[in-house]
Amino acid sequence: MHKHNVSIVFGLLLIFVSFATDAKETLVLPDTITSPVQAGDVTGLERIGAYSKLSEKLIVWWNGMSKRLPVKNGITMYRVKYLTAGENGDLVEVSGLLSVPRDLRATSVISWQHGTAFKHQDAPSTPSPDEGVMASILFAGNASILLAPDYIGLGESSLPHPYYYLPTTVSSTRDLILASQAIFKASKIDYPNKLFLAGFSQGGHNTMATTRELEKAPLADITLVASASIAGPIDLDGFSFDNVLLGESQHSSTYIAYMLSTFARIYSHNLSDVLRSPYAELIPDLFDTKLSDPGIATRLPRDPKHLFREDYLDKLEQGNRGWPGLRMAENDLDNWVPKTSLRLYYGSKDVDVSPREAIAKAAYWQQAGAQVQAVDVGALDHNNSALEAALLIRKWFADLDQEAVYPKP
Repeated sequence: MHKHNVSIVFGLLLIFVSFATDAKETLVLPDTITSPVQAGDVTGLERIGAYSKLSEKLIVWWNGMSKRLPVKNGITMYRVKYLTAGENGDLVEVSGLLSVPRDLRATSVISWQHGTAFKHQDAPSTPSPDEGVMASILFAGNASILLAPDYIGLGESSLPHPYYYLPTTVSSTRDLILASQAIFKASKIDYPNKLFLAGFSQGGHNTMATTRELEKAPLADITLVASASIAGPIDLDGFSFDNVLLGESQHSSTYIAYMLSTFARIYSHNLSDVLRSPYAELIPDLFDTKLSDPGIATRLPRDPKHLFREDYLDKLEQGNRGWPGLRMAENDLDNWVPKTSLRLYYGSKDVDVSPREAIAKAAYWQQAGAQVQAVDVGALDHNNSALEAALLIRKWFADLDQEAVYPKP
């Protein structure tokens, strides 16, 4: 689900099985987009792969998950291009993954929001074994439609990625749902009326933000049933900022630099007001998704506090977080009480996103009457918690899906 090292043998296996099957049915591109154009309009649809049930079982077996991950059906994968609102409100073209059961008979829709990525190709619609393929097998291989937005700046988008900027993150997720509805309508195939949201890390934050948005403005003809966040930050200005400044993760400097680069660009702030040289000058190009490489962390200090000017650190000690704190607060979820059933999954060894945040926030939301539960998936770190939690989420969603079809007496 997140980017891990994948063996050469497994990579060759994926190449083999992806061409070892063909789709039984195909989806079609809507004939026209709306006039005037609007968010959710489909601009492109490309079939990018297919896996038979046997092929999926082989992949699952190779990962040692045969007993935990049953496969019901083969899948077909598509890259969808669609319109969504950009940073300034204008419509921009983005991409996302649409994976469907081979017979196109699905009981629910599951939108999967991915974690932090740096390159265009690190996105679900250019599916790798860890990102798009396993998510598709998990959910589309269980008779659901799987959606996975790439986000602006990743996949087919050439714009800067607005990291943790909620207006565009939420819109790209919501509008992929609208686009997939339009594709199914054009294909004259029934579209399920049950929606589930799930995501990891940045995608966990996105999942909760999209849940909040859909509670305020539900989509037509589909009902949000439940949401699940894996290691998703909630209080960016509080828990998250404090945890990053501890520097326990090797990625701490990367996370905060990526976020501040985004907020400085969108809100017209100067990085040099809070960051010291040379980082204030280096960071904007470092996080250009056309240029980014795996060596980002090596070009930043191991201790995230070394990114900041001394006078800004002094202000932090006095409780003044300046424009970084202001913009984090504008893009966090601290002042929201979920109405939707929500589970917060975490690994107890996670130092990237503190487990304390999920535990504390779940307790707070429970006291407020929300159906929220914190779920410990074991002594796992940030990345390794993703797949373990996803397996649990798959079962939870399947149980809820079944209950919606066959209500208990």
